[in-house]
Amino acid sequence: MDLNMDPDNMCTILDQAIIFDCADLRSKCLKFITRESKHVLKSDSVRDITMAGLKEIEELCQFNASEINIYLACNQWASQRCATAGIQQTGRAIRKELGEEVISLIRFPAMTLDEMSDVVALDDVLTNEEKVSVYRTIIKRQNVSQFIDEPRKLASKKCMFYRCKTKASTWAYNGGQDGLSFMVSEDCVLSALDMFLPEIDGAVEGDLEILEGTSIVHKQKLKLAYSTGLKHELVPLGTDITLRQRLIYSVRQRVNGPNVHMYYLTEPRVSVNGVTLTFCDLKVGTSDNGTSMTNGQFYGFEMKLFVDDNCDEQGNIL
Repeated sequence: MDLNMDPDNMCTILDQAIIFDCADLRSKCLKFITRESKHVLKSDSVRDITMAGLKEIEELCQFNASEINIYLACNQWASQRCATAGIQQTGRAIRKELGEEVISLIRFPAMTLDEMSDVVALDDVLTNEEKVSVYRTIIKRQNVSQFIDEPRKLASKKCMFYRCKTKASTWAYNGGQDGLSFMVSEDCVLSALDMFLPEIDGAVEGDLEILEGTSIVHKQKLKLAYSTGLKHELVPLGTDITLRQRLIYSVRQRVNGPNVHMYYLTEPRVSVNGVTLTFCDLKVGTSDNGTSMTNGQFYGFEMKLFVDDNCDEQGNIL
């Protein structure tokens, strides 16, 4: 079955998989929701999901969103049901719509104190006794509440894709642009770039861009300073960039400063944990200084790779 899955229709597809008892489709839906947790929880479709579907989502022990996002989605779901029934959306009414089974699946002790005090405590969905027990659990780090206190694991792990192996001569900037394009074999997230440092005192400075196709999806100022004994350093992007399989992405930099290190590429593609990163010459604009799929800048790429849900029947992490 070839379905066009996206955050806006995922809850509907999950409901259908549950209704027709399609285990394979259900598994694909939950894997997608695990990967795209934030987007699914913020979609309008989550308000119309069945209670069975909502429970399926809550029972996931790996998630790429915080527990407060899960609570807010549940709250909005119950508020929608109250509004449809013409019931005033009080904390008690929302609690009744959710039911004790759904409430018990929300991991309130895994939230921060600010999330509890600024959001949950103001909604009055929990009783005063429950709030106190959650506060005590968070502060003392010993669970005295009725709720699960173990945080859900992020459904991703950081891996480095190093494209450069062999040391070459120094690299000089002439005021132009350096760029490289690439594709990934599986959906993943780009979180940082490993960049070359100057060989002498000083710093190179300029702009760094990430493009999807021809559209700039991320831009930041770049400053790479000389550091004794170091040839490169990891530069966080500040925001995660979701990479889709079969799409072409590009990284470009326009910097000026002293000569920096450079390496040669041993292979045009690098594979880590079943995900392959394939490089090609820059597709958007020109790589004026000569960076290409075989040499130049951009030492490595830090990716967050999605991992499958790994829990026992009770939701405990294995």
